[in-house]
Amino acid sequence: MLELVQYGAVESGNFKNGGFNKLEALMVNKIPGFPLKANPHIKSRHRFFKSKYVAICEVQTGSCSGFGWDESRKCVVADDDVFKKWLKSHPNCAGLNKKPFHHFDQLARIFGKARAMGGEGEATANVDDSDTDDEAMNVMNDMDDETSQRVLEQMINEGVNHRTILQEQQESGLTRTSPPTGNNKRARNEAAKSAIASEISKLQPIMEQTTMNIERIANSFYKDDELTVKRESLYDELSKMEGLTSDQVISAAMLLFKDDRMAQLYYQLPEVERMTFLLRMIN
Repeated sequence: MLELVQYGAVESGNFKNGGFNKLEALMVNKIPGFPLKANPHIKSRHRFFKSKYVAICEVQTGSCSGFGWDESRKCVVADDDVFKKWLKSHPNCAGLNKKPFHHFDQLARIFGKARAMGGEGEATANVDDSDTDDEAMNVMNDMDDETSQRVLEQMINEGVNHRTILQEQQESGLTRTSPPTGNNKRARNEAAKSAIASEISKLQPIMEQTTMNIERIANSFYKDDELTVKRESLYDELSKMEGLTSDQVISAAMLLFKDDRMAQLYYQLPEVERMTFLLRMIN
């Protein structure tokens, strides 16, 4: 989305005509085989981030009594009782309290920094465009899926392996530019071919593993997005359950928004068993 902002395809957080399709194309270009589509997956994720950003902006303006903003941790801070009361008018913001929002400054570039600062229009020059790649890595680091974290670390290690291979080539003299002649030229050509073939054979399993890692990351994105779509209607679903008080509905929503694994388990259970699960989880 930051790239689309630079291209002028996003204005105040709203995608211009064809913007979501452009974002899908960018994701496919960065992650070959990326399975998510502009509609509904990417649009849903865009709504998710925008709703959280707008809620944080409301807190930052000081219009919400009892709320604060921790700039170092990038999170909303409020007493549980105050947050529960506020949640009744913001049912889709369960789990927002005290949860770090590491990419808030980047979202401000997408959805509008002036709105986040209550109209003060604080400059964002300190957010360097060169940070874009790091931001993409951090998004995966922030995912609750532990498997994705291990995959990321493995890919970083493989990147080190690639640099090591290049260093070995330089040290072995394969990058020398002085023109050899006669027998020396043929000998060096054969040595170069042999070394290149050897390095290619080393790279093949690395590339195969990298492809597998990308597929696993893409699958993790898909599962995370699917859970987000379900959570958008979670509060309404809980409110319709007979036997749950208003406080129990809010407590259950907060817990399910906070813990991805509990939320996944909840949706995997048959509907007749979900009430029992919720009551046991709350108590």
